[in-house]
Amino acid sequence: ESENFEDTLREWALHLQNKTGIKIHVDSSSTLGKIKKNMLLHIFRIIQEAVGNAIKHGKANNVFIQFSDLEDKFFISIEDDGIGFSPAENYSGLGLKHMHVRAKYMNAQLLLTSTPSQGTYIQLIMTLPNSL
Repeated sequence: ESENFEDTLREWALHLQNKTGIKIHVDSSSTLGKIKKNMLLHIFRIIQEAVGNAIKHGKANNVFIQFSDLEDKFFISIEDDGIGFSPAENYSGLGLKHMHVRAKYMNAQLLLTSTPSQGTYIQLIMTLPNSL
């Protein structure tokens, strides 16, 4: 549930940090209460996949997860300081495909930017429902 989502994410990040030694920073300056409960699992799975890729393939030392909102948009960004990759050459991974499928299911946009030796930046952009 949304009120437990941040706690669950932080506990998962701490567990993974203790297991791998990779620092996982979570910044949630946004209210997650605006997100429909049925979308939270998809968001969590996208974050898990992105962080897993940063650790396994990116060889990152730090991963930054940030939530923010502006007007009617909700943003989730996952950034790492790993080795990066060329998306045009290596975009065939199943994990990345699953992330895009989940984003599409949520009517969200998933943007991926990566450059060899400069890390990877993933952003999920969702339109929030009207408050009327």
